[in-house]
Amino acid sequence: MNKLRITAITGGVILFVAATWGALEYGNKDGLQQFVWVAALGVLVSATPDAIAVVKHTVHQHHREFKAEDTRAGTKDRFFTSTEKFNNREEILDTICDVVKDTDDYERVVLNDFPEGTGLSIRHAGFHNSFVRVSASGRLILAGASKRTADLAGDLTEALGTSFDQLWANPMSQRKPIKGGFRIVLTVALVTATGLGVGSVATAGYPSNAYNPLEKVALASYDVYATVDPDMSENDAAIAKARFRVTILRESTVEIRWTDNESARLVSTGQNALRIADDTRSALVDLRDRDLTARQRSRVNRIATDLREAEDRVATSLQKRADDQGTGTGADDIREITRTLRSHRLGS
Repeated sequence: MNKLRITAITGGVILFVAATWGALEYGNKDGLQQFVWVAALGVLVSATPDAIAVVKHTVHQHHREFKAEDTRAGTKDRFFTSTEKFNNREEILDTICDVVKDTDDYERVVLNDFPEGTGLSIRHAGFHNSFVRVSASGRLILAGASKRTADLAGDLTEALGTSFDQLWANPMSQRKPIKGGFRIVLTVALVTATGLGVGSVATAGYPSNAYNPLEKVALASYDVYATVDPDMSENDAAIAKARFRVTILRESTVEIRWTDNESARLVSTGQNALRIADDTRSALVDLRDRDLTARQRSRVNRIATDLREAEDRVATSLQKRADDQGTGTGADDIREITRTLRSHRLGS
């Protein structure tokens, strides 16, 4: 199994597991449609390399058949496939050996190993060979670069009571794996699709636009840990998510400082910070109503203190931007967000 297939199968399994877990964890919020889509994407990701290889192989076979016979006859390989199926490989090969040995047109017949099993190599006219193979379905496949292969098909038609259809594409050829630059491009596409699917599950659990996709995945990861890690309780996961939200809130001050003077962007950043602060405070209120250990309550209290400090830092940064003349008409909205954040800090 090549690396591309491993990547595809791994991505498909990750998406299917993520969709199943997400449906169980978040399914009651907005239904199961989002998770069905992710599971379908997992099937698509896992099957894509094989599907492309099959399509490429099929197109190649049809392209060979499409070429005119008169430009190929006698100069290229030709193939014949029997219309009948033969279930006993050894018996049919023994019969063909007897037919060949009883005919003066052939010089030698010997057993030959092929990927699908034992076949025959038949020499005629000094250096020309024809090969007899038995497909997995039991059909006889004759192959050779000489017109004498057609004569062999005629002899076997009479001896075996079957007929042969002529082909210009080798029916026994195996499809080739994807190689070259396209393989790299496809690998990147599969990895990207896997990331988008996982992000979609996280978005179903945390739909608020206040968080970017990576932050949503990080929040969902705490839920995953609580599910698979017996040492992490739901309370520990909730505390960890509250701590992470405070970290996001602190980072908002950097975004505020670097945001240009476009008032709409500053207002949006401030509103997102306010939403994150509200989510954190709601989580802390919920945690304090739970049966927590002394250590867990101490952690919750520290997070509450850090939350008020982070809100103050965001409010201060917004206030400085609101005082800039370049913020224009959005200054009043920014000041309103600032007042709300400061009221949180004061505990109202």
